[in-house]
Amino acid sequence: MNNTVCTGPFKDIIPLYVKYKQSQGYKYEAGFRLLNAMDKYFIDNGCKKIEMPEKIVLNFCKRKNDKESNNTIYKRQHVAKEFALFLKEQGYQNIYVYGYDYLNSHSNFQPYIFTDEEIKKIFKYIDSSNFKDFLNVSDKNYADNFKTIIKLTYCCGLRLSEVRNIKLQDINFNDGTILIRESKNNCTRLIPISNTILDILKEHNKKLNLSINDYVFKSSKGQKFDKHLSEKFKKVLEKLKIATETGNSPRFHDLRFTFAVKALEKMQDENQDIYCTLPILSIYMGHKNVTSTEYYLKYTKNVRNKINSKMLDFNKEVFLEENGDENE
Repeated sequence: MNNTVCTGPFKDIIPLYVKYKQSQGYKYEAGFRLLNAMDKYFIDNGCKKIEMPEKIVLNFCKRKNDKESNNTIYKRQHVAKEFALFLKEQGYQNIYVYGYDYLNSHSNFQPYIFTDEEIKKIFKYIDSSNFKDFLNVSDKNYADNFKTIIKLTYCCGLRLSEVRNIKLQDINFNDGTILIRESKNNCTRLIPISNTILDILKEHNKKLNLSINDYVFKSSKGQKFDKHLSEKFKKVLEKLKIATETGNSPRFHDLRFTFAVKALEKMQDENQDIYCTLPILSIYMGHKNVTSTEYYLKYTKNVRNKINSKMLDFNKEVFLEENGDENE
């Protein structure tokens, strides 16, 4: 949990609530930050004891300025409501439970599924001699880190935070596996990787001359690699004119999304029973439950035209847990 200390009316109950959420499998780091902000907001508005008056709750949940995204507001609404329900269960009085419909945080959200041709185009460019000049960064390790991360993310469907946290000791070069430690939802898992990716990682290790305790992707100064590389990735897509004609703006996280869809399509092409193989893919991707994996189904070429979309309705909380922040 974040080391920040709450000082408002909920300072003693928030740690209990966070432990409760963590017992359900959530890391709840972002949730803690929101609770801390709510704690401060309530004391700034005159609350000195554990209570949640309706007026203060509604003011906390509403849009603060024109720059706030719908997703930010939704998360604040959701945390306020779930925390209020917890307080009521604990027997506290004067607790208003946010009763309005959540703001539609992803009404226009559409993931981007990269085509095989686009992936080949990206890989060819990041392997070219022009790529390092295009990046225009002082870190001599940046280009090698960047291109290896792109390939690993796409080929293994990892999250950016998972890739950045891999240490050399987590890679078993003999068995061809990577240990993903304490990722989202407090999930630690062992994933097999292809010989191609294994060879790429071996070459990367050789170039950077890594030690056993080093992060596999580290800067020339020895620090964990840039968490904002997603912005560089977008510039690469712009350079290659990928998706520009559609008006879409693909995200780094869409590499993981594409992996999942391609994996499901391969299962379909091989006539596998999707609902028997979904749990396997779910575990591989580190999902909290199969529902998160099932969401990708409606983006596969064989399913989206055959299955009634009502069968693929998904719980928004599950969706945001997986897709709300591409850096997590």
